[in-house]
Amino acid sequence: MELTKKALVEAFTEQDFGKSDTGKQMLKWAELQRIRTSTSAKVLLVLFLLHAPVSQRIFHYFVCHDIAGQQFLRVDYGLSCTEDRYLSFKAVPILMLIIFTAGFPVVIFLLLFINRKRLQTPSVRAQLGFLYVSFRPNAGEFWEVHEVLRKLMLMGALVLIDSVKVRMIVALLVCVVSVMSLNYFRPHKNRVVLMVAQASFLLTTFKYILAIGLDDV
Repeated sequence: MELTKKALVEAFTEQDFGKSDTGKQMLKWAELQRIRTSTSAKVLLVLFLLHAPVSQRIFHYFVCHDIAGQQFLRVDYGLSCTEDRYLSFKAVPILMLIIFTAGFPVVIFLLLFINRKRLQTPSVRAQLGFLYVSFRPNAGEFWEVHEVLRKLMLMGALVLIDSVKVRMIVALLVCVVSVMSLNYFRPHKNRVVLMVAQASFLLTTFKYILAIGLDDV
């Protein structure tokens, strides 16, 4: 299923095929494929890292606080939610919410879903393999989408809920479902990475349990 660059070069040069025009073209094509895949992986990695914090900022634009009958932006009380400056800019975060916050995970999911029966074939692995190469086959191909949605809920969407108590309960439910799915699918190939993920998910769950308990006290 995989062939290293060194093995590919040796396979061509042993028969002097790499010195022919066809061999040179194939070596060039293989190198371009490697560069293309590597670049796509780096770009998507940056987008995965930025998705939750950027989406959080977008969600905050829609959270207003009622003070003496007037609506003010919770993250900036110098900005009224009824003034023209706020309303005229509102189209930008709505567009970002559709294109980036919702569009990014949907596009990744559709790419994987459309090719779900061919994810382990060489041609698809060359294009999309960086999304699931570190996960177990038939268990973790969609795990990156799962993580994007989990972080989006915990870091962004929860700010839309006014009640802190309800916010903590929803966050706890998200954590419990995430722990169950992690232990059911066990997507990571590396056992150490799986154990770290389990510890991280459990600590996040206990954090919200403790927060709910302290809020009652």
